[in-house]
Amino acid sequence: MGPSPTGEVVFSSPPPHVCNKNRLCWNLTPNQFHQMTGVLIAKTRKVYDAVGSLELDSVTFDNTLKALANMQAEYTVEKNILIFPLEVAPSQSETRTASQNAFKELIEFEEDMSMRKDVYQRIVALGMKVDEDSLTTEEKRYMQRLLGEGIKEIQDKMKRVEVDAHRLTTEAYIDTYMETNMEARRRALHLPKQKQNEIKCINNKVSRINVDNVSLERLVQLRAQKSALLGFKTYADFALQTSMAKSANTVSMFLEELAHKLKPNTIPDLSTREILPVQLREYFPVDIVTQGLLDICQDLLGLSFNLVHGAPVWHPDVTLYSVTDSSSGQIMGQFYLDLFKREGKDCSPFTYPLQPSCLLPDGSRQIAVAACVTNFPRSSTDSYPYLLQHYDVMNYFHEFGHVMHILCAQTDYAIFSPCMDWYSDYNWYCDFSEVPSQMLENWVWEKDPLQRISKHYKTGAPIPDELLDKLIKSRLTVHTMVNKRCTTSQNIFLAKLEQALHTQTGLVDPLEVYERLRTEILRDPGYKTADIPTYNTIQFTMTLHYYRYLWGEVFSMDMFHTRFKQEGIMNPKVGLDYRNCILKPGYSEDPYEMLKNFLGREPNKEAFLLSKKSAFNVEWDVVEEAAFVQEPDTDEEWDYAEF
Repeated sequence: MGPSPTGEVVFSSPPPHVCNKNRLCWNLTPNQFHQMTGVLIAKTRKVYDAVGSLELDSVTFDNTLKALANMQAEYTVEKNILIFPLEVAPSQSETRTASQNAFKELIEFEEDMSMRKDVYQRIVALGMKVDEDSLTTEEKRYMQRLLGEGIKEIQDKMKRVEVDAHRLTTEAYIDTYMETNMEARRRALHLPKQKQNEIKCINNKVSRINVDNVSLERLVQLRAQKSALLGFKTYADFALQTSMAKSANTVSMFLEELAHKLKPNTIPDLSTREILPVQLREYFPVDIVTQGLLDICQDLLGLSFNLVHGAPVWHPDVTLYSVTDSSSGQIMGQFYLDLFKREGKDCSPFTYPLQPSCLLPDGSRQIAVAACVTNFPRSSTDSYPYLLQHYDVMNYFHEFGHVMHILCAQTDYAIFSPCMDWYSDYNWYCDFSEVPSQMLENWVWEKDPLQRISKHYKTGAPIPDELLDKLIKSRLTVHTMVNKRCTTSQNIFLAKLEQALHTQTGLVDPLEVYERLRTEILRDPGYKTADIPTYNTIQFTMTLHYYRYLWGEVFSMDMFHTRFKQEGIMNPKVGLDYRNCILKPGYSEDPYEMLKNFLGREPNKEAFLLSKKSAFNVEWDVVEEAAFVQEPDTDEEWDYAEF
């Protein structure tokens, strides 16, 4: 892709032939789950064995990295066939149990493969001999990703190592190299077997921890121990190594700046008032919102969506759409919509990347496939369709922003395809992953898009101007809410809590840290341990994630206000620039460079800070009336939007 926006779909070279096959399968029996898991592990191990047995002087890009890349493209899809049912199958079903067993086997297998020192030796040997000029930009980044630092730095380090005769072997080079390598799993490769077993033991202990103050304290200690074994100063530095932020210090400075410039205050308790909740949602029947959402994305990004009739799916509620480029007619991928609540589904909305867009061994491009899963309650009668709260609509747009990122990415290697698999060892630039989803949220606060996604479920009438104006004005207080209980100020607090717990090197009392930050940031002391909403999140694999929403919102607000608000929120040229510069590269380019290409300048926080300051300075008589435009009738309707 070219470096500057053009408003057209652009290619750096002629596009490859597209393999339009959706390789996913949803009708496996429990026995087939078991068999497929075994076959997948066996053939993947065979690739690792082949790479690991190469003579060091015979390694090439094709028989080493390319072989691993081809394996990764195939492994990802087959793994998702096996583990995705864990998210959507009935909780007591044989399918869910079989999927859970497959998940456990594959995670253990991946951990073992990540410790293959013989494979890493071949990658290092290739890094020492490869001619950097002979590699494409993406191939260089692939090499850097696996080695943890630049190829030139590796070669320079090897020259320094050669001064000492006893360091001439590749084995000895790894000894030296591993001391400073920022790739944590590669560091673990060179640890003595006893230390490797310690890390595995820590991982097992973490997975068994229950949620209370004592166990959280133990969890923080275990994570600190693991990070120290891998050579990191703190767990935060370990967890942030492949993010845009890179280090705990960068995130801490970012949060301190926000806390200082915004000086957030606790939003008053508005729970005693209800204004217009039912009246507003009557204009958001799910079918109208869905069609409006699809139309907006098609017009904005130059895409065409078509319903695939009779497609194999995992439940009758699920629909499948194909996606093509509207100008060339080239197929780009498919997406599933699984919108309605049922037993066994995850309570929170999520997007799942099922099949990455990448090049296959024959040079053809595999199409991307994603699933957008929400938990909207289904209406019991056709005459009263399910009506969405505006907050539901915003969540829907958020998740579909992830879908568009997955579908529009055109990378050579699966490793750079937008990946939201929290367990993946290849998930990087995690703090940029929320940018495309937060970006699309902006359209649910603008008049023209709101009119396109709304219509009274009985009369077909548009939202009255007075109600529409109140809704748009309410963004000043509610557009930053993670859910109805979490504002920007709380998000800053939660992010700083995560950082504080994971940057201390000594013993830490989580409750003391919680109470201190609560008083300092929210000026609201006195919460009990049971009130800490982050325990489940902090315990989960995806730690240090609260800052990502603030971090991502900085960039999404910058892009939206700089380009779309200035040139037209439905301007197709700007939409294609966004698709080319931000969505298409996936993670194959540095996000800062992608942002500069789209903005025409360095990104900044001005739009973000302006929007937040407006929120904190708004008159409360307006807030009280506007904020409850979208308040649900009962807490039950918020079940699927938990932390």
